[in-house]
Amino acid sequence: MPTGQTYTIRETNGEDDDIMSKVANHKDNTAIATFLSRIIVSEKVTPEQILDWPIANKYYLLLKSRIHSLGNILKFKYDWNVPGTDETQTFEYEEDLNKYDAPLKDIMAATDPSIELKKLTPIQIRPYTFPNTLEIEHTLTTGQKIMFTRLNSHGERKAADKPVEETTINDKLRLRDLKVLTTEHGWIKVENFKGFSGKEMVEIRKFVEENEVSFEMPMKIENPNTKQVTYAPLISLTDFFYPTVI
Repeated sequence: MPTGQTYTIRETNGEDDDIMSKVANHKDNTAIATFLSRIIVSEKVTPEQILDWPIANKYYLLLKSRIHSLGNILKFKYDWNVPGTDETQTFEYEEDLNKYDAPLKDIMAATDPSIELKKLTPIQIRPYTFPNTLEIEHTLTTGQKIMFTRLNSHGERKAADKPVEETTINDKLRLRDLKVLTTEHGWIKVENFKGFSGKEMVEIRKFVEENEVSFEMPMKIENPNTKQVTYAPLISLTDFFYPTVI
């Protein structure tokens, strides 16, 4: 896992499709956690525990389950709008899911992991820095001490529920429960950011970004006729969860 743990999983079965259909239809944010808790056989892991995982763990295990149960080749169809009309045209595609994977165990055991990380492409999974902790502390150049919690499914749900027009750049920090260390009250959650200078905000955002793992699995899709290119997250495709063709 990106946080260093090792799990053993089983192959999926037909009963699992009931849960995965909720994931594919984006109706239930807990569906992935429920599904993963069922297929992990090395130890007891509850859906509630998985909801607290950093989200790259969740999506990486989902990818590994798909490869383990159904193979690394994803065949799917994608609909494109026909320019100048209300019609769509459907094309068939294939994607090798292994291109998103990486030897995490070898990278984390390397004498100098930074050398191995430079070999990865932007879409490949990578380990979290400080994998043994969910809360990351940092002292700003001004001496101010901050701490954030890696984004988990709870924060992901809050982000999805908030209207786009009400979203601000600082929501990325609120979703990670950014805290600041005070003399009187210890660690307190930051609700208002006016106490930070512009330079401090740049430093905070940079630190958070460097200590998160973005694993959205963006797949490049090209229209063979118009050469138009789009990027679609793998988990937005129904065929990723239960394909009709293998």
